[in-house]
Amino acid sequence: HALSGEPDLLYNIGTVADRLRRDALALSSYEAYLASRPDAENRAELEARIAVLRAAVARGEQAPVLADDQDRERAPVLEEPASPARR
Repeated sequence: HALSGEPDLLYNIGTVADRLRRDALALSSYEAYLASRPDAENRAELEARIAVLRAAVARGEQAPVLADDQDRERAPVLEEPASPARR
């Protein structure tokens, strides 16, 4: 997003962060997306999710999982990229 400035990338970053349970990043990305796209079609949905994320971040807890993610297995998140030799 820093290179292109494309607002839709903020939504994508927020969605990925939300699914990875990185609530603070998801929150800031969704807020920035709505600031960049005030007429977003999914505004009401995102405002509801932002409220959940804000409350969780304020309490220092993780937000509840999105409804469509409850049945999906999560892949492990690597802390650092694999070296070329391991790919």
